[in-house]
Amino acid sequence: MLITILVFNLYICSAYGQDIDRTPYLHWDSESGLPSNEVYHIIESRKGEIWIATDNGVAKYNGRKFTFFQKKEGLTDNVVFKLFEDEKGVIWCTTYNSEICKILPNDSIVSYQYNDTIDKYIPKEFSSNLLIISLVVSNDSLFIGYNKKGEIVITPEGNYQLSDQTSQEYRVKKIGKYSTQYSNPQSVDTVFLDNHLIIKSKLKKLVEKNIEYGYSCRLNNGKLVGTYANAAFIEKDSNLIDTLFFPEAIIYVASIDNLLWFGVSNNGAYAYNLEKNSWVCQYHLFQNRSISSVIMDKNRGFWFSTHENGIYYLPDLSYQSKVICGNSHNIYDVRALNDLIFIISSKQQVEAYDKNDLSLKQLIDKPFSGTRLCQFDDGYTQKKLSVHTGDSLLLKFDGSSSKMSHLSEKELIFREYVSENKSISVTTYEKITLENHLTGTTSSINGKFGTSKVFVFDNLVFTTNSVGCGLYKISEDSITFLGRFLSNEQVEHIKHYSFGIYCSSKSGTIYKYIPESNRFEPFLNTNNTNLSDFEIVKDQIWLATKDGLLKVKDSKITKFWEEPVKSVFASDTGVLFVTQKELVKFKDYERIDNSSVFIRSYSVNGLKKNKTSFSYSENNFEFNIGIRNPIPEKKYEIHAVLIGEDTIITLLDGTKISYPQLSPGTYQFYLKNLSNGSESEVLEFRIYPPIFERWWFLSIVIGVLLIIVLLIMRSIYRRREKKHFMQKQLTELQSKALRAQMNPHFIFNTMNVIQSLISSKRLDDSSDVLVKLSKLIRNALNYSRQEIINLEDEILFCQNYFNLENLRIENRMQLNVNLSPTINPKKIGIPPLTIQPILENAIVHGLIPKQGDGMIDIDIKDENDTVIIVVSDTGVGFTPSTREKGHQSYGIDLIAQRITLLDKRNSILIKKNEHETGTVVKITLYKQ
Repeated sequence: MLITILVFNLYICSAYGQDIDRTPYLHWDSESGLPSNEVYHIIESRKGEIWIATDNGVAKYNGRKFTFFQKKEGLTDNVVFKLFEDEKGVIWCTTYNSEICKILPNDSIVSYQYNDTIDKYIPKEFSSNLLIISLVVSNDSLFIGYNKKGEIVITPEGNYQLSDQTSQEYRVKKIGKYSTQYSNPQSVDTVFLDNHLIIKSKLKKLVEKNIEYGYSCRLNNGKLVGTYANAAFIEKDSNLIDTLFFPEAIIYVASIDNLLWFGVSNNGAYAYNLEKNSWVCQYHLFQNRSISSVIMDKNRGFWFSTHENGIYYLPDLSYQSKVICGNSHNIYDVRALNDLIFIISSKQQVEAYDKNDLSLKQLIDKPFSGTRLCQFDDGYTQKKLSVHTGDSLLLKFDGSSSKMSHLSEKELIFREYVSENKSISVTTYEKITLENHLTGTTSSINGKFGTSKVFVFDNLVFTTNSVGCGLYKISEDSITFLGRFLSNEQVEHIKHYSFGIYCSSKSGTIYKYIPESNRFEPFLNTNNTNLSDFEIVKDQIWLATKDGLLKVKDSKITKFWEEPVKSVFASDTGVLFVTQKELVKFKDYERIDNSSVFIRSYSVNGLKKNKTSFSYSENNFEFNIGIRNPIPEKKYEIHAVLIGEDTIITLLDGTKISYPQLSPGTYQFYLKNLSNGSESEVLEFRIYPPIFERWWFLSIVIGVLLIIVLLIMRSIYRRREKKHFMQKQLTELQSKALRAQMNPHFIFNTMNVIQSLISSKRLDDSSDVLVKLSKLIRNALNYSRQEIINLEDEILFCQNYFNLENLRIENRMQLNVNLSPTINPKKIGIPPLTIQPILENAIVHGLIPKQGDGMIDIDIKDENDTVIIVVSDTGVGFTPSTREKGHQSYGIDLIAQRITLLDKRNSILIKKNEHETGTVVKITLYKQ
């Protein structure tokens, strides 16, 4: 398919954008710490360290010093082209001899274990000038790109996969001096090599069928960028591209923070931004330099490596610049008052600018001019400043307003009130006059050398000229000359700080005033006769010179600006300086507090730990605290916050903090740096309660208890049901037993006996029988409603029944009840009507059918946990032939059912009497 190509925009890159010569920067080369000026690659590690690959080894910069790694430390070669940090913090290095080595987190160096595999892969025809130019480590696999041969992939086991430039399976080719591209046509995705992306065939077709790409990257919106020679091709929507052309070949490209950066051979770094669908050059930095790589660090500072001049660092791209004068005018003089910068230009104008945003402030109501050049008064104070506007006009500023007045003397160069009623004036002839306007008195003193500048600080007056500095002290109503200093030195500036008074001379020396000995001592010799101004901020000194802006710290001089600088004003966090045409303000990265707090380690119960879950007994915590990138000698205030305990502890440069006896729970611990508001990573840990307090254990216990309760309730319910059923059956059985016991024959026969006794006029006997019968029936009814009666009641019931039965057969029977001595009949319970049915069977079916007398024995004894009841008779025996015809013994069956309902172990046994005729019935009852 034919794809239409539309080149939407064509850009010729020139000097548009910001130039590095007008940008504050830091620079390192072989003279300031680097092992070489030729730098191939630069990366930032997870720890925030800057790693630099050069042709003379590897350098690591931690913000304060460089650490070097060369062959003597273990590198396979001093020429290192590429660096890569893996997920374990190991720095991988590729060297000129096509071998790979690793720098471990403890700074020791080891060779890659499969370098032999790499050597086997390289054919002899490629042994010379074959360089590893791309390296990526992913999931312990190594992707290695070569400048001529292509790429190999080495697995963690040492196996490798070849990809040849001419292979039909893999499209691999050189894409520039320091990188390779690799792709598999069977895969839609591409392989990343050292932040360079394989350009898809789509973009390739958009440009030219057989074009060779140089470098590539992907934008934040997913679009692709490819380069060839001095051209860059940027993918757009709908099969369109943008094209950028540069003066020289492109040797680097990267997308960083919405900016598209290009490194151009011998032409610096270009940064482009997409504005209204057009690519606009925002910055053109480091002209005449070959930029080999660009990175943005964690503090949003930019690092640039070059092939010929080391590395550059820009702490902040968003510096401020305010152009005051055009090509035909220059800034003539500069003064600072409060938060304002006052400037006099060759346009004969006085303008005031805000120090914070460099905005112009309207303090002068109307323009003015004079026959003499407009200039600041040569008198310097901390409260006001004055401007000579002509031969007789003086314009005074107090920082918020201005006013004009007339000069009383042409020679007067300074006049200012030092108190409410006193003023001091100085003439060019070094005549100093103190005037009391309340009393009208004056006090004067005449110097000897004349005055070019006057500096007044509180009660001290400094006069300067070409031959030194004079010092005067103001008292109540007089002026005292303290002496002349720095003979033959032309003093340019005297500045008063809270920590002392300093002055600079035209020779480039800065002096400090020692009030105890009333003299000046050398403080810093800059050896720079072009010194225009200076500013001291704690441990560093800023120098405004005709050679540019310099900073001196720890006897080391760093250059920040290339053009002449007239004045400099510095604070803890930034620098503002004035050139011949503009105001420039930027952040001093060494004074910006980029410090961060972190948790070095922590111990539990005195032992270092790296886990986050602990038992309830592991509850004594101690955290070891560290500060990264601290400002020297600064005291840091740190908040240690423990969420869960809801405590905030303030530390002053503390290194350890302890939390003893923490309760079980989930905690979050972090640190907050109150100096800049930065916070450490949050460490979340958990102390588990004892097993018996954990939710799952309590859930199990509650569940088990619920099951037990349910089982108990179920058991109780079943017992109740069973008891109810047993009671129902027992009631029925007792009712049946009562009916069986109180059969009509027994009652009928007993009534016959009573009738016979009445007929025989044996009224007493009949009455006695009737009483016994009624008692028997009443007891039988009472017992039928009870489950258990004591053994004594059962025996009495049986004896009463036996007496009635024996009476009607004329007392032919004998009953013997034998109790074991261990038996207490009142304390042993048995089911009611248990023995009586057996006794009835023995009488009715054993003794009555027998002719003659008979005997019944009831033996009761206890054995272990049972009660044994044996009823034996001397009747006819218990056999079918001897039983009454048609009789069924319901009583025995009912007894068996009743006693087994109470306890399944209870039993009843019927057998023949072994010693004589009759039957033996044995009842076994388990004690309840």
